[in-house]
Amino acid sequence: MKRLQVLFAVAVISLVFGLLPQRVAAQDNDPAQFAERLAVLNTYLREASELAIERAQQDTIRNFALTAIDQDRNFAADLAESAMLEGVMLDDDLDQEYASKLEAIRQASDETFDMAYISAQVTAYESMVELIMPYIENGPIGQLKAFASDHISGPRSLYNIALNLSRTQAPLPAPVSPDTTFVPSAPAD
Repeated sequence: MKRLQVLFAVAVISLVFGLLPQRVAAQDNDPAQFAERLAVLNTYLREASELAIERAQQDTIRNFALTAIDQDRNFAADLAESAMLEGVMLDDDLDQEYASKLEAIRQASDETFDMAYISAQVTAYESMVELIMPYIENGPIGQLKAFASDHISGPRSLYNIALNLSRTQAPLPAPVSPDTTFVPSAPAD
């Protein structure tokens, strides 16, 4: 009897956990949810970068912010167009999570602002790439999937630049074009 109970428990657990990832994947592949999450994340990135232009202490951070804003604006326009073509209306207002994250950056002292901003950018661009990649692989064929495929290089590039800045504070050249591939420079001796 006890063995039957264990087998039943294993079956129930397998069923529950076996179906859960499929439900999550289905939600992640919903065009409206994908576009909405991407729009909110992009707005957060842009607003944080606008703040960095005003408050950054280092020119490398300010240059990164200028590059990010330029890419984020183009990204937002193309996302809105792709969403509209799929019948998805976007609301890019910050949700509570991203409003709180933006407020935390805003509250950073002058001495800690640059690192707070660039660390937040690393995390946010990583989240953006992690949101886009599964949609490219599993999302329904349409304008948003084409958009995701066409635009993944921008967030990846900005993620790499931000990651390098967070690690080394290496000089960043003047604003980088969205098509530029970032290659980290060797650390100075």
